[in-house]
Amino acid sequence: MKWRRSLPTGKWKTSDQGRLFKLLGDLYRSGFSLQQALTFLLTINASRFNDLPEILAKLKRGYSFSDAVVDYVEVDLLYQLRIAEEHGQFGKCLERLGQLMAMRAEQSRKFKQLLRYPVFLLGLVLLIALGLQRLVIPRLNEWSERGHPAQPSIHWWLIGLFLFLLSGFAIIILMKQSHVVRLQFYCQLPIIGKIWRYYYAYYLTQNLSMLVGSGLGIHDIVKLTCQFSDTSVLGYLGRELARMLDTGQSPLIIVDRYSFIPKELTVLLTQGNSAPDLARELGAFSKLQYQYMVQAVEQGLGLIQPILFGIIGLAIVGTYLSLLLPMYHTIGGV
Repeated sequence: MKWRRSLPTGKWKTSDQGRLFKLLGDLYRSGFSLQQALTFLLTINASRFNDLPEILAKLKRGYSFSDAVVDYVEVDLLYQLRIAEEHGQFGKCLERLGQLMAMRAEQSRKFKQLLRYPVFLLGLVLLIALGLQRLVIPRLNEWSERGHPAQPSIHWWLIGLFLFLLSGFAIIILMKQSHVVRLQFYCQLPIIGKIWRYYYAYYLTQNLSMLVGSGLGIHDIVKLTCQFSDTSVLGYLGRELARMLDTGQSPLIIVDRYSFIPKELTVLLTQGNSAPDLARELGAFSKLQYQYMVQAVEQGLGLIQPILFGIIGLAIVGTYLSLLLPMYHTIGGV
């Protein structure tokens, strides 16, 4: 029951997690124990990972690796480590987590790089619009002989402020919802929703593959995941499945209930394959979902600049209109 305690969100940067897990996975599969691998990393690169001495000390005191890194790793990744520790494929799990974290760090770097130029242009356009609003348009008002206001009657800044406050209120309401409710919402969003669905299809089937491959049945898996934290997807789904089994419902109903659970899971689980074959199929499916996720992220990054440039174009058109309309009213007044 110790797994159900409230867990931190992680202190390590994504890039650091990816680098560390990849190195540990390589060393572990080369025959190093975890303690030997950590000692080796401290010897050759002590300045890179400042928390390794504390983690190594915990391992020497009998902690598992997942318990030793509980303060540094995200909740969902932590449980993936714990499942791999207790039910096999720990070296592969470290490597996959390393690849996943490295991919996240690389995509984050690309995202920031793509944002630089469009955000600079957008800021420049907003400064120009503000200058027109504060300096040019008031002069046009003064030149209007009829005294008609040169500014449009609609106060766009009030509309913008209202939309901003409405968006902030919606975000606050969303953040107060449970993790699964937020996840359901994210999966319905355009563009990024597909990425969320691919990621959790990969995450859930990868963990299920390890559990099935270790010989656990549905009741054992439910019992295990019910011990996980309330803030984790695995813990939530485990308790949901437990309620279904207690009431005599088919556990496959949960697949249709949540959009982040892949629908293909129903087919894989109802084919009647042996546990080793099912674990192999789930593992292959998870790898495929990972590849789809990477492709979806690349496509999403490719859309960022066109969308931002479209917004900049609209802002430029709006700026011109904010200048031309007052001029039109002024000329009409003359």
